[in-house]
Amino acid sequence: MLCDFDAQSDTLYLYSKKVPVASSVELGNLIIDFAKEGTVVGIECLNATQTLAHMVIVSHPAIWKEKTRLDEAMLAQVKKAHVSVHTEADLFVIAIELYTADQHVLKGNLGVPIPMGSEKELLKILNSV
Repeated sequence: MLCDFDAQSDTLYLYSKKVPVASSVELGNLIIDFAKEGTVVGIECLNATQTLAHMVIVSHPAIWKEKTRLDEAMLAQVKKAHVSVHTEADLFVIAIELYTADQHVLKGNLGVPIPMGSEKELLKILNSV
């Protein structure tokens, strides 16, 4: 996936140019786009620095000597991403790898509570993969 970060609106968007969006699900500050087949083809993260700072811990000894929280400066360096999604109990778990221009990898997991009433819709999409 490609990645764009808009510092002014504090929005991170991970997307695929090759696959059209068939449906979207909004989960708090995350909007997840699905292809017709049910695969994730985009994620828009609103208030990205605040949202991701609480969920993604960055540990890369070549860049940061200590574990640190993802911040705006780091997000601005991200150029592409790899994302996988699954459900775990009542969480929608997004495993994310963010790649900077110099190919450093920032890894983390986002555990997003599944809102009441949308469990069936999300599970139907995920099970159709």
